[in-house]
Amino acid sequence: MLHHKLDTVTVIALLLTLRGTAADDNITGEEEGTGHRCMHNDVAVPYDELPSMDAVHDLQTAHVAEVSNNTEGEGNKSKSVERENVRFHIKYALGETCKGIGMTVPTYIKGTTKECTEDDVLTKWKLRSVKVMMEAATKFLSSALLVDPLEAVNVPGGKCSGVQVPKMTVPNADYVVFVTINPRPEEETTTVAWAAACLKDTRSGRPVVGHINFIPAAIQRNPSSLAEHVAMHELAHAIGFSDIAETMLRAPNGLGAKGSQRVYRKGLGKAVTLITSPKVLKVAREYYGCPGLDGVEVEDAGSEGTRGSHWKKRILFNEALVGSVTSGQLFFSPLTLAYFEDLGFYTANYSTAETGMTWGKGRGCDFLYQKCDNHPREWGEFCFRKETFVSTCTLDRSSLGACDITTHPEDLPQLYRYFDDPRVGGSSAEMDYCPTVMGFVNAYCSAELGFAFMNVFGNEMGVHSLCYDSDVITSVFPNFPFAARCFPTTCTPSGQLLLRVQGRTVACPRDGKAGLGDTSKLKGVHGKVQCPPSENFCKNSGNGISKLQLASVADEVDGSSNTERIGHSLISPTPHTWNSEDMGSCSSRLACLKDIPPPFPACSLAARKVKECLGNDCPGSAQQWRYANEVGNSCLNPEGMVAMCMDGWRGVNELCGAVDPESKLGRSYRSMLPF
Repeated sequence: MLHHKLDTVTVIALLLTLRGTAADDNITGEEEGTGHRCMHNDVAVPYDELPSMDAVHDLQTAHVAEVSNNTEGEGNKSKSVERENVRFHIKYALGETCKGIGMTVPTYIKGTTKECTEDDVLTKWKLRSVKVMMEAATKFLSSALLVDPLEAVNVPGGKCSGVQVPKMTVPNADYVVFVTINPRPEEETTTVAWAAACLKDTRSGRPVVGHINFIPAAIQRNPSSLAEHVAMHELAHAIGFSDIAETMLRAPNGLGAKGSQRVYRKGLGKAVTLITSPKVLKVAREYYGCPGLDGVEVEDAGSEGTRGSHWKKRILFNEALVGSVTSGQLFFSPLTLAYFEDLGFYTANYSTAETGMTWGKGRGCDFLYQKCDNHPREWGEFCFRKETFVSTCTLDRSSLGACDITTHPEDLPQLYRYFDDPRVGGSSAEMDYCPTVMGFVNAYCSAELGFAFMNVFGNEMGVHSLCYDSDVITSVFPNFPFAARCFPTTCTPSGQLLLRVQGRTVACPRDGKAGLGDTSKLKGVHGKVQCPPSENFCKNSGNGISKLQLASVADEVDGSSNTERIGHSLISPTPHTWNSEDMGSCSSRLACLKDIPPPFPACSLAARKVKECLGNDCPGSAQQWRYANEVGNSCLNPEGMVAMCMDGWRGVNELCGAVDPESKLGRSYRSMLPF
């Protein structure tokens, strides 16, 4: 056993809080609603108990589609199938949602109700955000999964997972999903949404009607990619990823006992439930580098809403179908698509799978069969270090974090004791209390900062940012120990990582290998940046162009004057445009401005908050805020303003562009937007 002692450390720039907590094992994100703990089992109906309905089949007219039918690692074969991409029909059922404070509305959970608070009230922007998330979820799963197409879905009417739905026939659809936006009965913020199937087709056995409920208090104003993945997660539950071992046994695909089994894993010291279906085994064996793998573990810990309906988090930390979110990004991997294909209802299009996940990849059988304290210490998935408050990067480099070694109020189960003190271990039951680097609640690299502070470490959060090990610090401070930093990142066509530190470019090694970046051209800050291997971040470099402006990138890196040559492979969200219908009148939006932080030094944050509040069609209101906060005069002297903005020239351009779009800086800002 390892000895552990908790030290008290003062963090000088900001107070960061780990997502995991020992007391209740809850996980939260950097904004309310960003973290997510799934409660699917609390509302789900077992597959064999789902009522059936007669859909209208029309297979004779089915289009013969050419789809990639290859699991990861197979050749470029194609298979002709009489199946088509799933057609989702979304029906918003908002008649019983919170329309005002003090109303009593159903929660759709076990017949309970709740009195509406201000956070529970459905606003126009919350509805818009839900529509954005649902569009992303249905678009992805429609492209990823093919089914025997239906001519129509007959909805018999009645209760669907608690919500009253009308009798209706929906033509040209394969799945009807009813969407509600109602609160949970108890006060909590860890569940963003939940879902359940309501009906299955009599002939095929495939679920064809379902219900997704979004918690209004947890909805983000601008949904992130992570929030969209939570919606994908819930829709996956509604179409069949539920009680996954039992469903695999009972689904009409002929697998029976070959689909799942329960075995004793000696190295883990416990019995586990495995998914053992053919496609799942093939994908998992290739991913982990374990040719003899007998199956993939089903989650056996956490709340009743989590156990049994998710992959085991210890071995698939940030896969989209684990039971809780503790990372800045999720991956809808080939493994989950393989599960759907093995059910027999679906054909998977593996070319749509998100293959950037690295947790446990290539570690071999020991990663799956042995307890985490028996793994080599050089592996990065788990941590047993004493410096639990020293910031470091999460394994996927999506967030600043720290090793989540926690002292629990009671002794941990004997099976999960990795330290001399029986109360000490990781924060998460789903992780078997294995300590790992958990991200800080307010430090996703891909998200804007949730508060204003003087950033002496040069961090710049944003959709293009990744986490780096670095000791970069403002020049007025002495050298500082290596810790974690977030820097905007892009890739060259050759696969070289480039990052921006306070408006200047730092080039990582040209060969894409790990090593120190070139920080010789930094101004106003000093220090080193350790670059990771670029292979996990620049896999598709050259597919698409980044407009992320790096200071003199072309001249500094390859002598070219054409910045459009810089390839970009990191995920960029589709921009969502505001309109007056979404947001109401300009006068009604002014109340939002009072919550905007002071514009200096967090210039980018203030600019984005102004845009969130006002949209693009209230220039007069933007001018009022500009004069009230003395931004206008500062924009007349951009060189002097740079010293006031912790995010350098980007902050200057964003802030001046937001409050005066037609100014020279405003036009410059619009031309340099990376998304």
